[in-house]
Amino acid sequence: MIAPSWIAALASWIGALPFASTVLADTAPAAHGFVFFDDLSYRHKPDLLGQGMLPIAGADAPPASGESTAAADAGRLEQQLAPLRTASGMLVLSAGAPPAVGASKALVDAGIIRYRHLAQSVHALAPGLRFGYRGILPLTVMRPTDTEYLQSDVTVLRPENRRLETIAAEVDVIFPVLYTSTADERAWEVLAKATLTQARLYGKPVYVCISPAMVDSAGRPTGQMIAGPRWRRELDVIRAYADGVVLSGGANREWDDSAAWWVQTQSVMDTLR
Repeated sequence: MIAPSWIAALASWIGALPFASTVLADTAPAAHGFVFFDDLSYRHKPDLLGQGMLPIAGADAPPASGESTAAADAGRLEQQLAPLRTASGMLVLSAGAPPAVGASKALVDAGIIRYRHLAQSVHALAPGLRFGYRGILPLTVMRPTDTEYLQSDVTVLRPENRRLETIAAEVDVIFPVLYTSTADERAWEVLAKATLTQARLYGKPVYVCISPAMVDSAGRPTGQMIAGPRWRRELDVIRAYADGVVLSGGANREWDDSAAWWVQTQSVMDTLR
């Protein structure tokens, strides 16, 4: 859910930025630069806009249910997006898990219809926002015991991801999720490169959702922070394949200006200025 205490301020803040809609409209890192979005929730976090990070709004789509019709979804979504109706900027929408790889055509088609309806509602309710789904596109598969992303997986995934092109057509950007859940750095890197290669199939800007905290297999933070050198490597890999990152995490943690991940993040941002 959007936190009303800060989202209204964010809406007016983003809308007042003279450069926001221009910066967020950029699509190619080579021509326009790599973008950092601030979705961090640390306590006592400083204002990061002056340090080169752009604000981003986040929301949760209504959960799918027996009454999950286009009209019902639009009604629930309208309540969340009301503070952003006149805002400009970027929105990342969480909408549950994507259709499973290998799912039946009927199940995939039902998911596609729902995601398309939600996207159309977002554009109607907050026309000044550019938005995408968190972790819905593209589909990825990684065998947990392998450190190589096998060509057979890519062969299977390409047609699966092509089936989701009608969802991609309704969004402005792609937000793949590449949280770190394995100590195997090579496995993460191989998966990241394959995921971002697939994300490029849709011809939209790609902004990767990452966190400086390790997560478990269910995506929950473990409390362990990623070491500075590894975090820098992850940022470098993403920079080579994507247009930017959305940094998230930090709930119930104090901001630390000297944290290794933040030092490395600032170093990368410095090279982009």
